[in-house]
Amino acid sequence: MATDLTSLTATLQLFIRLTGAKVPAGLILSNLSDPLSKSSKHKFTFGTGDDQVNVLFHDQRTRTASTSETLSLDGLGGPHDTVNFSKIKGICLANVSTTAAVMDVGAAVANQYVGPWKDATDIITLPAGATFMAIHPNAGWTVDGTHSDLKIEETAALALIYDLLLIGLSA
Repeated sequence: MATDLTSLTATLQLFIRLTGAKVPAGLILSNLSDPLSKSSKHKFTFGTGDDQVNVLFHDQRTRTASTSETLSLDGLGGPHDTVNFSKIKGICLANVSTTAAVMDVGAAVANQYVGPWKDATDIITLPAGATFMAIHPNAGWTVDGTHSDLKIEETAALALIYDLLLIGLSA
């Protein structure tokens, strides 16, 4: 789905709960426990300021084996219409392939979208089942004519299925 919105409320959340346990050698009646809970939650309302977004794009996309596509974030076409981002405030990519497909994200040939990557040549590799999420709730990451292209490449010679979610500000 690609659309400019007239209203939007969004919550992007990461929640981790871990419980580690160990029975120390020689201590039959004792069990050491180390519980951990961590949550990161960002709520967005409709608008163009801090903690606000006014455009959304989401899609499940496919790539054939060993192919790539370059998504132009300042003119991203979807099933309903085209979205023109000026800022990305949230990005989520998930490799949902049922094979061992590997997805490389980043390092487009030109006009590289840098966003959460350190520089234009950086790549994030997502094996099947992996998810990447980054949130910049205030200013967001810039999308413009020289920082607009996001490359998605399948690198394991297998068919790739991936989910993409972007929220941010329209141009």
